[in-house]
Amino acid sequence: ILRRGSVRPSMAVIHQKGKMTAKDRRLLWMIFVIFGTFVLCYLPITLVKATTKGRPKPTLNTISYVLIYATVCINPFIYCCLSSEYRQAYKSLILCKADWNLSSRSNNSNKT
Repeated sequence: ILRRGSVRPSMAVIHQKGKMTAKDRRLLWMIFVIFGTFVLCYLPITLVKATTKGRPKPTLNTISYVLIYATVCINPFIYCCLSSEYRQAYKSLILCKADWNLSSRSNNSNKT
């Protein structure tokens, strides 16, 4: 419920309680995938450090640290695969295209 004058009607988005839109579900799925990959990549180093008592095997230690660094590399691919907005942004970035819709939106918001 909105009070009069509290929010401009064009900016107000009202969701029914307990109902998720398709966009919300896609975003939630993307967050779960990102969290899952984070856990999978950090779990080996956690197990190595917890079980080796200060003398980790060099191979396991190296692989575990490579997985930690891999999370930084994996995230952009997850974003690109699961979000059409990110795909469009990456495409614009790689092709050196200006996003005129974005610049016109920011100019319009500054005027109000």
